[in-house]
Amino acid sequence: MNEQTVYCGPALPRGGLGAFAVFIGPLPESVKKLIAACPEIGRLIVPVEQLALTRAAAAKKGTEENRLFEAVKKHKWEVAE
Repeated sequence: MNEQTVYCGPALPRGGLGAFAVFIGPLPESVKKLIAACPEIGRLIVPVEQLALTRAAAAKKGTEENRLFEAVKKHKWEVAE
């Protein structure tokens, strides 16, 4: 059975990645490209069962998840050609 994962970071409309997007099986190529540009995104994609814990940790200052969330928010995205 394919594992379900969920993205627990901020929405990235320009990158086509919504907050709490759920994936079944391998990540789409578009998401892999976003991870290549900003590796913190990949660390915020967790098994669905960890959604509540990861969300709570991302909201709490000083946690690794909060650092990752803020890094994604502050990432300088290049304009697509």
